[in-house]
Amino acid sequence: MRLFSLFRHDRASVLILSLLAIAANQIGVDLFYGTRLYLGSIPVVLALLLFGKRGLLVGVASVLCVPRLWLEPQVAIVQLAEVFWLAGFLHLGNERREARERGEIVLADMLFWIVVAIPLDILMFGVLASDDLPTVLDRSLLQGVNGIVNTAAAFSLLILIRIDQSRRDPARSVSLQGLMLISLLGLILLSGMFSLAVAVRQLDREVIDDRLARFRQLALTSAVLQSEALEDLSGLGRHHQSPLDFQVFDGEGRIIYDSNPALFQTLETRYVEPGSPLPQHPQVDEPLDLLIPAESQPSMISGLRGYWRYQSTDDLEARTGAFAASAPDRMVVVVVEPARNGIRELQAQSSGEIRSLALLVLVAMIVARGISGFVVRQIPERPLLHGFRAEDDPSAPEGTAGSPPPERFHSVLSELQPLLQALRARADVLVNLRESFRRSERQRHRLEEEVGRLNIIDPLTGCFNRRELYRRLDHELRLSGREERELSFLCLEIDHLRHIHDSYGEPVSAEVLRRIALELRNRSRATDFLCRLGPEQFGLLLPACDAVSAGKVASMLSDVVRSLEIRHERSILAVTLSVGVASLQSHRDDPDALIKRAQSALYRAKAEGRDRVVIA
Repeated sequence: MRLFSLFRHDRASVLILSLLAIAANQIGVDLFYGTRLYLGSIPVVLALLLFGKRGLLVGVASVLCVPRLWLEPQVAIVQLAEVFWLAGFLHLGNERREARERGEIVLADMLFWIVVAIPLDILMFGVLASDDLPTVLDRSLLQGVNGIVNTAAAFSLLILIRIDQSRRDPARSVSLQGLMLISLLGLILLSGMFSLAVAVRQLDREVIDDRLARFRQLALTSAVLQSEALEDLSGLGRHHQSPLDFQVFDGEGRIIYDSNPALFQTLETRYVEPGSPLPQHPQVDEPLDLLIPAESQPSMISGLRGYWRYQSTDDLEARTGAFAASAPDRMVVVVVEPARNGIRELQAQSSGEIRSLALLVLVAMIVARGISGFVVRQIPERPLLHGFRAEDDPSAPEGTAGSPPPERFHSVLSELQPLLQALRARADVLVNLRESFRRSERQRHRLEEEVGRLNIIDPLTGCFNRRELYRRLDHELRLSGREERELSFLCLEIDHLRHIHDSYGEPVSAEVLRRIALELRNRSRATDFLCRLGPEQFGLLLPACDAVSAGKVASMLSDVVRSLEIRHERSILAVTLSVGVASLQSHRDDPDALIKRAQSALYRAKAEGRDRVVIA
């Protein structure tokens, strides 16, 4: 409490409060995305309460000495108007002294925002300047909430100062109504703001996590695909409403692929990360960043002109398997996307919560004012026993004062019913929020399952990828060892697919891959396992199948592909397969040995003229 003794020296106190106001007006407290509370008005209002007109110096300094407000002059004008409004309220007569002690300055500030500031903002920027009216309203409501919260906090400090002063001067007492008003208001506001902040942060995290999941999927796919398919993946992203661009680096930092070099050069030279971080789950070890233009401009415009950025540093050996002998052990994928849609989604959520917060402040003020006034009115103005006679109480002994009649202590407690209704409505809101969180959690689980499925599927053909082949092959080898059954593997390659790609283009070669993958899948057993090994190669795992039977299956598949008619314009493409067959030689074989024997047989088939089956 010794700290409050500084306020006995007016000049020093005004200087200290001015410095505090300037500093607090530049440091915001993040409530949720796009919503920051600035505490610079607390020293200003406290100076007005303590020093009267001299407190205007603190208010003017807090506005003119903050560069942040120069970008948005309307905010500075409204803040100055608020300072002069409160100064006028406190000094329009001697009766204001008692009103100040009861906390009515908070009511005066709320009246300023409802009657003056919000309508003025709507007129200047929503009507005359043709700005987006809901955005103007949300911004004005947020400023109003910020101002009222600051005024309530300043009055709380005044109460503490008065308590400290009353210990030395009993005449400097604390108003019970003011104490109750600010206590109830603080309790309702803190609990309500905390609940809203937690709820909207959870919703914001869901928006961020949705984009993070898509970026992770693209990053992993970019790392798994061969370099020839990266351009195809980038082309698919161009048709999306918010196209994704990405860079792929090898373990030594060299660029393997860049879908949009001009964009990444612009992001490196003209974009920076904003000061406030994005909401993230603690489990996210690869956060999603937001880049905004480096030049000074309003925060909302910066966000809309920004880019989401995600940087993956996945270890391919652990995440995707050794998909090629020449692949580096570690790759880095940087994915970017225009932030406009995501920012608007976050702003829409924040907009609803700002209006809920403004309604919460209004309801909290009404409830706190009503309850504090109701309780104070129950306190008698003179002693309870004064003026009563003994006959008023038949049970009292003769010559003694009786008890007062019960109606003197009667309170109309039904006035608390609106508060109970508000609490019940609040409980319903919390129940709805919990149910919304459960639905979101179920949706997140479904999304994780879908991402897990995409991690093992080749996006072009729909076959399994090499990583899943190794997992399945390892399982089948252990099963064959236990049950002593046969196991075979076919390595199939489309003959002259490169020639088809060069002659007819990538769409035709992609259609050939899809048609052949479909035929191989339809002609295989339910227990067989089809995967894509490379740009032109497929692998087919045949459990419980010896070398002779595997050779017959290979011949049948080769005949099926040879008979395919793949039309392009007026031409019919002739497609053949070269197939290498390998069977389990001993139960100590590993996946690499079996695949290598099948590939060796495939190379012999190609060397002997292609369109044939060779058994290792």
